[in-house]
Amino acid sequence: MIKVNLVKSSSRPISLLEILKEKLKESLDFSDNKIIVTIDSNIEVNIEDDLLDADIYKLNLEFVLSDNAKLNYIFKHLNENSKLFDIVDRNLRFKLFGEYSSVDAKVLVLGCFGDRLKFKTIQEHFSSHSRSNLVVKSVLDGKASIVSDNIIIVNPGLKKVEANQINKNILLSDHSHVVSIPKLEIESDDVKCFHGAAISRFDNDVLFYLQSRGLTLDKSRDVLINSFLK
Repeated sequence: MIKVNLVKSSSRPISLLEILKEKLKESLDFSDNKIIVTIDSNIEVNIEDDLLDADIYKLNLEFVLSDNAKLNYIFKHLNENSKLFDIVDRNLRFKLFGEYSSVDAKVLVLGCFGDRLKFKTIQEHFSSHSRSNLVVKSVLDGKASIVSDNIIIVNPGLKKVEANQINKNILLSDHSHVVSIPKLEIESDDVKCFHGAAISRFDNDVLFYLQSRGLTLDKSRDVLINSFLK
C-alpha cells in the first residue's frame, strides 16, 4: 500500500505517475496495488491518472477529501493504433469526508481489438454540503468490452448533498460489448442524486451529413469519436 498526502493546490494538471514515482521505487509492499491519496483542506488539484504508462493495469485507487477540498480526476485509455490489447481493472473510491468537498471524475475510453476494461467506482459521502460527479464514456470497436460498475453512497444524517453519475457508450462493432451497472445507496433525505446509462451507435444520418461536406467515412467517424470523448 502506498499513501500520499497532497497539501498544495495546483492549477495545472498533475501526473499521478509523477506524484507516485519515488514512492513506487521505495515501496516494499505494493502487492495489493492499493494507493491512497489524501487531499488536505482548502486544496484544489487536477490529477491525470497515467499509471498505464508504468504498466500498472490493475489498481485500487482511493481519494480522501478533507473540508473544502476539490478534486478533478481524469483517466484516459485511447488504444486506437496498437494491435495489442489491454486488460485494465480499476477500482476507484472517492471518500468525501469534509464539508464542501467536491469531486469531478472522468473516465474516457477508446477501445479496440480485444481490449477488456473494468471500472468499479464508489462515490461515498460522509459530510453535508459535499458534491460528486462521475462521467464514464467509451467508444468500442473490434471485440473490445467494458464493465462499468458505479455506486453512489450517501450516509445517514447528511444535508445538501449532490451526487451524479452517467455512463455513455458508443459501439462501433457488432462484437464489442458493454455492461453498465449504475447504483444508488441513499440514507439521507436532503440530497440531489442522479444516475443514468446509455448504449448506442453513431447516427447514420450524421455520418452521411459529414461525408456530404467532403469528409471520408473514416474521417467522419474520427470527428464524432473525438467530439464524443472530448
